[in-house]
Amino acid sequence: MKLYLITGFLGAGKTTFLKKMISALKGNKLAVIVNEFGKEGMDGELLRPLQVAVSEIAGGSVFCSCRLDQFEAELEKVQAMQPDIILVEASGLSDPGNVEKILGNPVFSEIEYTGSICIVDAEKFKKVFATVRVCKKQLSVSRLVLVNKADLVDEDMIAEVKETILQTVPDAKVRPTTYGEFKLEWLADAAITGSSEPAYQTRDIG
Repeated sequence: MKLYLITGFLGAGKTTFLKKMISALKGNKLAVIVNEFGKEGMDGELLRPLQVAVSEIAGGSVFCSCRLDQFEAELEKVQAMQPDIILVEASGLSDPGNVEKILGNPVFSEIEYTGSICIVDAEKFKKVFATVRVCKKQLSVSRLVLVNKADLVDEDMIAEVKETILQTVPDAKVRPTTYGEFKLEWLADAAITGSSEPAYQTRDIG
């Protein structure tokens, strides 16, 4: 079973993208894990009408030690369901630099980590990139970056955003999009390369 990680800072359009992705993957048995940083999740309720198995983890990032045990337990349950594809929507405040090490645990031997897709907001990207540390971390694990809300900016801004992304991740595929639209063939661009950071982190903000 394949696992795709979906990252992106708050408000970038991850849930909208995830709905489009789920729709495009119809015919596959899907399981979705939604991670909300706050105490109560919202995305799971938005996704349930799509009739896929949705589980939520709230109250912190699943890549932080505060929720790592819960994430691993949930992932074991999902693995036992034998879906074709697992989609993990990370919290907008998460640092997913340890994702490969977590999924490298032998208990997840049936799961193939296929890569990360990062969603960025074309209009707000410059400010977020300059001020939010986890933005760079989310980009660093992603080989497919979707510049969402591209209709709200001009071509010069898109080019500037793309240049900044490629300075951070030189081998990334950067594709402008609107309303989270994507093409299934783009998923091949998400293939992982390189290595990750240490497996256990204690903070995601700073």
